Amino acid sequence: MGIYFGHETNNESAFERCRDMTIKGPLNIEQSGGDGIYIDQCERVKLTEVNADGNYRQGLSIIGAKDLLVERSNFSNTHGTAPAAGIDLEPDGIWWDLENITIRDCRAINNTGHGLQSWLNAGNAHKLSVLIERYHVIGSPDHPRSGGFVFGRLHPPGGSIMVRDSSVARTAFNGIYVWDLLEASAASPTNRCEPGCDFRLIFSNVTLTETATAVGEL
Repeated sequence: MGIYFGHETNNESAFERCRDMTIKGPLNIEQSGGDGIYIDQCERVKLTEVNADGNYRQGLSIIGAKDLLVERSNFSNTHGTAPAAGIDLEPDGIWWDLENITIRDCRAINNTGHGLQSWLNAGNAHKLSVLIERYHVIGSPDHPRSGGFVFGRLHPPGGSIMVRDSSVARTAFNGIYVWDLLEASAASPTNRCEPGCDFRLIFSNVTLTETATAVGEL
């Protein structure tokens, strides 16, 4: 990774790791062999004016965090190993919170993957509250699987993700793509939102322009 905020591998208790970290740029993180920034079980982290460009796997991965602010930053030209997104919200288990996460005034430009994506597997992210505002995605027809906002495997016990005052333009894949496996299987017996699940995914004032231009060609 370009920068790794995380924990010792032999210490798995919640948030006994990385706390009270601030990066205030301008800071360029370019051409790393993994992610530009990787955040794993951290608390009270602030990233301001970061430019993650041309990294191999992700611009920014948020695996677990509480009280995280990402603002005035760019995540561009991610290429190589999938997902190759601008930002990926992907908790690894039930102790990986995404609590009080704010991403604002950021851009995702010309990534091989999506501008922002989130996979919320069954039971993961037991505390979930995410606000994404003024996040602008600009894609490229050269990347046929590059989309805007993609949310999948939506099986958390509750909480919300809100996207507002944002935009997606010139993506080959969908501007917004939401999917969920509604049926359990032998491999994933809890792979469904059980009765009482009150998770909310909210879009407010989001503009899509020239999206899904290559969907029929995949």
